[in-house]
Amino acid sequence: MAYVMKNSVRMMAAIAVLLISTASYSQAPAPSFSLKLDVSPTSAKAGSEFLMAVDLTNNGPEEMVMAVCLGIDVQDNFAIQVRDSRGNSVPGPKRLPCTETATVGILPGETMKFQGELSRMFDLTRPDRYEIQVEGWDPYTKKSVRSNVTHIIVSAQSLDGKD
Repeated sequence: MAYVMKNSVRMMAAIAVLLISTASYSQAPAPSFSLKLDVSPTSAKAGSEFLMAVDLTNNGPEEMVMAVCLGIDVQDNFAIQVRDSRGNSVPGPKRLPCTETATVGILPGETMKFQGELSRMFDLTRPDRYEIQVEGWDPYTKKSVRSNVTHIIVSAQSLDGKD
């Protein structure tokens, strides 16, 4: 009887620990913002411009305050990863020093838009299929937030120079 009682107490203690750890895991804070990436066009010849647009949406219940770099492409507000079809990182982005920042507030549910020309930041002259993703740091959850992954296809220029 004592053996059954000890096992019952151990089982209840194990269940309590499991419930507490599950509750604390499920209460981990959600990111305060989300990132949506769009690149257009999705297919073009080498040397073409690829415009990258990043939408940062405040998903939190309060105004989100952040410092943004003014007058510089999107790469100074986010980390940008570009990989070729073999998974190799494409060198870049070319960075300029951020000399002027501004503090901006984004209300709950609102979106702030950032743009930049991907082909100016990265060498996209080699025909290939590239994978692009951006990442930002969430100071509230102290975690990295990643955008969706998007792809572009760079095709070769014609030999006669005509498109």
